Amino acid sequence: MNRMFVLGGVFACASALAASSAQPADTVLVHGRIVTLDAKSTVVEVLAIRDGRIVAVGAFAKVKSLIAKETRVAQGRGKELEDDKTLTQLLPMGFGDSMLRFSGIGENVAWGVYNNDDPGEASREQLYRICQWATSRGLALNIHWHNDKSAGVVLDVFERVNREYPIAKLCWTLAHLEDASEPTLKRMKTLGVGWALQDAGYFEGESQLKEKGAEAMKRLPRINSALYIGVHVGAGTDAHRVASYNPWVALRWMLDGKTVGGAALRGPEETPIRENAQRMYTQGSAWFAFAEKERGSLEVGKLADLAVLSKDYFKVPAEEIGEIEAVMTVVGGRGVYEGVKR
Repeated sequence: MNRMFVLGGVFACASALAASSAQPADTVLVHGRIVTLDAKSTVVEVLAIRDGRIVAVGAFAKVKSLIAKETRVAQGRGKELEDDKTLTQLLPMGFGDSMLRFSGIGENVAWGVYNNDDPGEASREQLYRICQWATSRGLALNIHWHNDKSAGVVLDVFERVNREYPIAKLCWTLAHLEDASEPTLKRMKTLGVGWALQDAGYFEGESQLKEKGAEAMKRLPRINSALYIGVHVGAGTDAHRVASYNPWVALRWMLDGKTVGGAALRGPEETPIRENAQRMYTQGSAWFAFAEKERGSLEVGKLADLAVLSKDYFKVPAEEIGEIEAVMTVVGGRGVYEGVKR
């Protein structure tokens, strides 16, 4: 088991804090560049795991007391770290209490409003009744919606339900909505509704350009505006039906605004910095699963669910981000995948 943690590279991840107890760790990752996603974005060098959770992060001097004879120590291989400078990243991930968890309903809950910018009153009432039902059971709700011009249809229903039963803690979401406007985002923020953002513009950017024009596309999607307003944003890919599952392709698109055909459409005003893009994929998505206290960053007490990556997401040129691959996957502190070493 020790071998799967020895990669001849540098570890990078998302977390921080100090040792939580003097009990020995099961596994300790050392000699790393651990890029944190805590409130201060701290960078540390050591991460310790016990019973599937993170028990310490920080400097080696603060964590070494947790290393016992039975502890697995994962580390770089001396000079190889200096020569290769091949940094990897531990990306927070996970699926809740087990490998899969049901938390709500979504995508298409009422045919009458699905891909329909002007549904009739009966269809709107049906959506309202379904939303009422979801609130009565404390369920999350994810609604597929593409066009900002008609987003008021679903937000009107959400606001109606919210007057009867507050929905902010239910993690309700609008998915897609590539052209979300600032007024729409502000309504979502007021309600506590999140935005599930995918990389549709990577595959459909040219067709969107023809429809909306170059000037409008410079500000779509309004990623930075949403973050500034305070909307919960979780990044994804909308795979497998209409897009690639690859999160690194999506992250590259978020950062350079280029389509699969190479057209650069989004301007700097709505292009996030790398840290914020990663937060949308980790902490942002954890919110949608009611799991902010369990995952989204690698902090003491959270699940030791992470992936070791082939390149340092924070340092490689943006055009190489889409080439990043998982070298190893860890779930609950246990290595469950190790790729072919290159």
